[in-house]
Amino acid sequence: MINNLYLVCSKSLYKNEIFNIKSHHNRDNCLYHYYLFKEKLKEKGISIDTFDYFDKNKNEEYALVFFDFPRNFDVFLKDHPHSKKFLLVYESPIKVPQSQNTGNFKYFEKVFTWNTKLVNNINIFRLSYAQKIDVPHTGASKKQKLLAMIAGHKLQTSKIELYSQRIEAIRWFEKNHPNDFDLYGEGWNEHYFKDSLYQLNRVKFLKKLFKPNFPSYKGMVKDKKTVYENYKFALCYENAEYPDYITEKILDCLIAGIVPIYLGAPNIANYVPKEAFIDKRKFKTYENLYSFIKNMPKEEYIKYVEAIKNYVESDKIYPFSAQYFAKTLSEEISKSIL
Repeated sequence: MINNLYLVCSKSLYKNEIFNIKSHHNRDNCLYHYYLFKEKLKEKGISIDTFDYFDKNKNEEYALVFFDFPRNFDVFLKDHPHSKKFLLVYESPIKVPQSQNTGNFKYFEKVFTWNTKLVNNINIFRLSYAQKIDVPHTGASKKQKLLAMIAGHKLQTSKIELYSQRIEAIRWFEKNHPNDFDLYGEGWNEHYFKDSLYQLNRVKFLKKLFKPNFPSYKGMVKDKKTVYENYKFALCYENAEYPDYITEKILDCLIAGIVPIYLGAPNIANYVPKEAFIDKRKFKTYENLYSFIKNMPKEEYIKYVEAIKNYVESDKIYPFSAQYFAKTLSEEISKSIL
């Protein structure tokens, strides 16, 4: 029987910050599902702490939980050869390709992934990005602006990447309809080095020296929902176009009651009703897209908003909820260690 778990995640979330809903890292309740996960484990008599609390001198049985496959996994295999291990796959194939390599799964008791092609419900389970689901704001009175994008500025070389598509959209609206588009997020006032030059992103003065100019950029946001409530539509692009890879980006929009213009998982309609979002792939040009949203009758817009509200308040969104995340992860892990 094992009663102690240690979570290997980003070091910025060590000292149990990942479980702390009062942390400054908990923007838009992004840590809420981890908090619930810890609470669910506590109910089962299991403790979990971030890996920095692990003490090799303590005589205890323990298991390790990894959030995405770590680059230095060989070190963990060497130092923790007999511990049970669990893997939660979060990132896309362009960010952490090792997490899609089923050959790596042999090291883990169980794997939890968004990629349904890999799921067998024996030792590999479906688990989506999770959110704290709130009732969306549906009033149209505050929505005086047309279009926004909230995203981070990053770049990556890949056939399925959508970072470049974000920039293409931004540049088109800045050039053609600057008064109808605002950009928010991290890094747009800095240069982003990619591929072999990625390590240069640690050098702040170089990022500032080569910074790009995005006239639509309005800065960082403390709360996405508060910003989104001022807009009718949001450009909502994943970082990769891959089946089943659906992140918080579209969920942020739906919870805020803003109509997402979505580009990402080609099978998104399997998870979110087509009446609740606009599929970017249906528009050959940005001029066509702009004309569609700019001239949309009020009655049609209200139908989108009502579809969003109906979806968010239904059981269909449950697989994306913090409750589902915490319940699934805690139950499957506890079956393997208790």
